[in-house]
Amino acid sequence: MAKIRVLVVDDSYFIRKTLSKLITSDNIEVIDTASNGLEAVQKVAALKPDIVTMDIEMPVMDGLTAVKEIMKSNPVPIIMVSTLTSNGANATMDALAFGAVEFVTKKASFNELDTIREDLVNKITSVSKSSLIINQIRSKNHLLQMKKALKSGFSEPVDSNFISKPHIDKEATNFKTAPPSLGRKPRSTEISVIAIGISTGGPAALQEV
Repeated sequence: MAKIRVLVVDDSYFIRKTLSKLITSDNIEVIDTASNGLEAVQKVAALKPDIVTMDIEMPVMDGLTAVKEIMKSNPVPIIMVSTLTSNGANATMDALAFGAVEFVTKKASFNELDTIREDLVNKITSVSKSSLIINQIRSKNHLLQMKKALKSGFSEPVDSNFISKPHIDKEATNFKTAPPSLGRKPRSTEISVIAIGISTGGPAALQEV
Protein backbone atom coordinates (compact mmCIF):
# COMPACT_ATOMS: atom_id res chain seq x y z
CA MET A 1 0.00 0.00 0.00
CA ALA A 2 1.36 3.40 -1.00
CA LYS A 3 2.29 5.77 1.79
CA ILE A 4 0.57 9.12 2.30
CA ARG A 5 3.03 11.74 1.02
CA VAL A 6 3.10 14.81 3.27
CA LEU A 7 4.72 18.23 2.92
CA VAL A 8 5.34 19.90 6.32
CA VAL A 9 5.33 23.71 6.32
CA ASP A 10 6.55 25.75 9.31
CA ASP A 11 9.02 28.60 9.76
CA SER A 12 10.68 26.91 12.75
CA TYR A 13 13.38 24.36 11.89
CA PHE A 14 12.73 22.60 15.20
CA ILE A 15 8.98 22.35 14.56
CA ARG A 16 9.52 21.03 11.01
CA LYS A 17 11.87 18.32 12.25
CA THR A 18 9.68 17.44 15.24
CA LEU A 19 6.44 17.22 13.25
CA SER A 20 8.18 15.18 10.56
CA LYS A 21 9.41 12.73 13.17
CA LEU A 22 6.03 12.57 14.93
CA ILE A 23 3.93 11.73 11.87
CA THR A 24 6.36 9.47 10.00
CA SER A 25 5.07 5.89 10.16
CA ASP A 26 4.40 2.81 8.06
CA ASN A 27 1.57 4.71 6.34
CA ILE A 28 2.87 8.30 6.30
CA GLU A 29 5.99 9.67 4.62
CA VAL A 30 7.25 13.27 4.90
CA ILE A 31 8.59 13.93 1.41
CA ASP A 32 9.92 17.42 2.20
CA THR A 33 9.51 20.53 4.34
CA ALA A 34 9.09 24.25 3.64
CA SER A 35 10.01 27.23 5.83
CA ASN A 36 7.46 29.75 4.50
CA GLY A 37 4.33 30.02 2.40
CA LEU A 38 6.07 30.94 -0.85
CA GLU A 39 8.37 27.93 -0.59
CA ALA A 40 5.30 25.79 0.14
CA VAL A 41 3.53 26.99 -3.01
CA GLN A 42 6.60 26.16 -5.09
CA LYS A 43 7.14 22.72 -3.54
CA VAL A 44 3.47 21.74 -3.88
CA ALA A 45 3.73 22.49 -7.60
CA ALA A 46 6.96 20.53 -7.96
CA LEU A 47 6.38 17.55 -5.63
CA LYS A 48 2.59 17.02 -5.80
CA PRO A 49 2.16 15.87 -2.17
CA ASP A 50 -0.98 14.06 -1.05
CA ILE A 51 -1.44 16.35 1.98
CA VAL A 52 0.15 19.55 3.32
CA THR A 53 0.41 20.59 6.98
CA MET A 54 0.51 24.39 7.11
CA ASP A 55 1.52 26.88 9.80
CA ILE A 56 -0.01 30.39 9.73
CA GLU A 57 2.53 32.89 11.06
CA MET A 58 5.52 32.75 8.69
CA PRO A 59 7.83 35.24 6.95
CA VAL A 60 7.84 35.99 3.19
CA MET A 61 4.30 34.58 2.79
CA ASP A 62 1.96 33.62 5.62
CA GLY A 63 0.02 30.37 5.76
CA LEU A 64 -3.39 31.79 4.88
CA THR A 65 -2.05 33.44 1.73
CA ALA A 66 -0.25 30.23 0.84
CA VAL A 67 -3.49 28.25 1.18
CA LYS A 68 -5.23 30.62 -1.25
CA GLU A 69 -2.36 30.42 -3.75
CA ILE A 70 -2.14 26.63 -3.58
CA MET A 71 -5.88 26.20 -4.04
CA LYS A 72 -5.72 28.51 -7.07
CA SER A 73 -2.84 26.75 -8.80
CA ASN A 74 -2.37 23.19 -7.47
CA PRO A 75 -5.25 22.19 -5.15
CA VAL A 76 -4.27 19.69 -2.46
CA PRO A 77 -5.78 18.84 0.96
CA ILE A 78 -4.27 21.20 3.55
CA ILE A 79 -4.35 20.71 7.33
CA MET A 80 -3.61 23.84 9.34
CA VAL A 81 -1.22 23.23 12.27
CA SER A 82 -0.77 26.41 14.28
CA THR A 83 -1.15 27.91 17.75
CA LEU A 84 -3.74 30.18 16.12
CA THR A 85 -5.97 27.34 14.87
CA SER A 86 -8.48 26.32 17.51
CA ASN A 87 -12.24 25.89 17.66
CA GLY A 88 -13.96 29.15 16.80
CA ALA A 89 -10.75 31.10 16.13
CA ASN A 90 -10.90 33.65 13.31
CA ALA A 91 -7.73 32.22 11.75
CA THR A 92 -9.36 28.79 11.67
CA MET A 93 -12.49 30.11 9.96
CA ASP A 94 -10.38 32.01 7.41
CA ALA A 95 -8.24 28.95 6.66
CA LEU A 96 -11.29 26.74 6.10
CA ALA A 97 -12.91 29.40 3.94
CA PHE A 98 -9.77 29.65 1.78
CA GLY A 99 -9.73 25.89 1.16
CA ALA A 100 -8.06 24.13 4.11
CA VAL A 101 -9.87 20.91 5.05
CA GLU A 102 -8.85 20.40 8.70
CA PHE A 103 -6.97 22.00 11.59
CA VAL A 104 -4.89 20.96 14.58
CA THR A 105 -3.98 23.30 17.43
CA LYS A 106 -0.21 23.34 17.81
CA LYS A 107 0.98 23.54 21.40
CA ALA A 108 2.91 26.67 22.30
CA SER A 109 5.46 24.66 24.31
CA PHE A 110 7.93 22.46 22.45
CA ASN A 111 7.63 19.89 25.23
CA GLU A 112 3.92 19.46 24.49
CA LEU A 113 4.25 18.90 20.74
CA ASP A 114 4.11 15.13 21.06
CA THR A 115 0.60 15.44 22.56
CA ILE A 116 -0.81 16.41 19.13
CA ARG A 117 0.68 13.38 17.37
CA GLU A 118 -2.42 11.16 17.60
CA ASP A 119 -4.77 13.95 16.52
CA LEU A 120 -2.58 14.97 13.57
CA VAL A 121 -1.93 11.41 12.38
CA ASN A 122 -5.64 10.55 12.62
CA LYS A 123 -6.61 13.61 10.58
CA ILE A 124 -3.95 13.00 7.93
CA THR A 125 -5.20 9.42 7.58
CA SER A 126 -8.89 10.40 7.58
CA VAL A 127 -8.41 13.16 5.02
CA SER A 128 -6.44 10.87 2.70
CA LYS A 129 -9.27 8.31 2.82
CA SER A 130 -12.13 10.79 2.43
CA SER A 131 -13.66 10.32 -1.01
CA LEU A 132 -15.53 13.62 -0.64
CA ILE A 133 -12.33 15.60 -0.03
CA ILE A 134 -10.37 13.80 -2.74
CA ASN A 135 -13.16 14.26 -5.29
CA GLN A 136 -13.41 17.92 -4.36
CA ILE A 137 -9.67 18.42 -4.92
CA ARG A 138 -9.81 16.48 -8.20
CA SER A 139 -12.73 18.63 -9.37
CA LYS A 140 -10.78 21.79 -8.63
CA ASN A 141 -7.78 20.43 -10.51
CA HIS A 142 -10.01 19.47 -13.44
CA LEU A 143 -11.55 22.94 -13.59
CA LEU A 144 -8.09 24.54 -13.49
CA GLN A 145 -6.93 22.38 -16.39
CA MET A 146 -10.05 23.30 -18.37
CA LYS A 147 -9.50 27.00 -17.73
CA LYS A 148 -5.85 26.74 -18.81
CA ALA A 149 -6.88 24.87 -21.96
CA LEU A 150 -9.51 27.47 -22.80
CA LYS A 151 -7.06 30.33 -22.26
CA SER A 152 -4.44 28.71 -24.48
CA GLY A 153 -7.07 27.91 -27.09
CA PHE A 154 -8.14 31.56 -27.39
CA SER A 155 -4.64 33.01 -27.17
CA GLU A 156 -4.27 33.23 -30.98
CA PRO A 157 -6.30 35.77 -33.00
CA VAL A 158 -9.14 34.41 -35.11
CA ASP A 159 -8.78 34.83 -38.90
CA SER A 160 -11.65 37.04 -40.03
CA ASN A 161 -11.76 35.23 -43.42
CA PHE A 162 -13.19 32.18 -41.66
CA ILE A 163 -16.02 34.15 -40.07
CA SER A 164 -19.10 34.27 -42.29
CA LYS A 165 -21.96 36.70 -41.85
CA PRO A 166 -25.16 35.06 -40.67
CA HIS A 167 -27.99 34.71 -43.20
CA ILE A 168 -31.16 36.39 -42.00
CA ASP A 169 -34.46 34.93 -43.15
CA LYS A 170 -36.79 37.93 -43.37
CA GLU A 171 -39.92 35.75 -43.48
CA ALA A 172 -38.80 33.94 -40.34
CA THR A 173 -38.57 37.23 -38.50
CA ASN A 174 -42.14 38.34 -39.36
CA PHE A 175 -43.84 36.87 -36.34
CA LYS A 176 -44.86 38.07 -32.96
CA THR A 177 -43.56 36.47 -29.83
CA ALA A 178 -45.61 36.03 -26.69
CA PRO A 179 -44.43 37.87 -23.60
CA PRO A 180 -42.27 35.67 -21.37
CA SER A 181 -43.98 33.97 -18.49
CA LEU A 182 -42.62 34.97 -15.11
CA GLY A 183 -43.95 31.84 -13.46
CA ARG A 184 -45.07 31.59 -9.86
CA LYS A 185 -43.52 33.88 -7.33
CA PRO A 186 -41.44 31.82 -4.89
CA ARG A 187 -42.79 31.64 -1.40
CA SER A 188 -40.79 33.44 1.25
CA THR A 189 -39.27 31.42 4.06
CA GLU A 190 -39.01 32.23 7.72
CA ILE A 191 -35.88 30.21 8.50
CA SER A 192 -33.40 32.34 10.41
CA VAL A 193 -30.66 29.88 11.31
CA ILE A 194 -29.43 26.53 10.03
CA ALA A 195 -26.99 24.68 12.30
CA ILE A 196 -24.72 21.93 10.93
CA GLY A 197 -22.52 19.75 13.15
CA ILE A 198 -19.28 18.40 11.64
CA SER A 199 -16.48 16.05 12.63
CA THR A 200 -13.25 14.86 10.98
CA GLY A 201 -13.43 15.62 7.27
CA GLY A 202 -16.44 17.84 7.97
CA PRO A 203 -14.97 21.21 6.88
CA ALA A 204 -14.78 20.06 3.27
CA ALA A 205 -18.35 18.74 3.40
CA LEU A 206 -19.58 21.95 4.97
CA GLN A 207 -17.78 24.02 2.35
CA GLU A 208 -19.40 21.96 -0.40
CA VAL A 209 -22.86 22.55 1.15
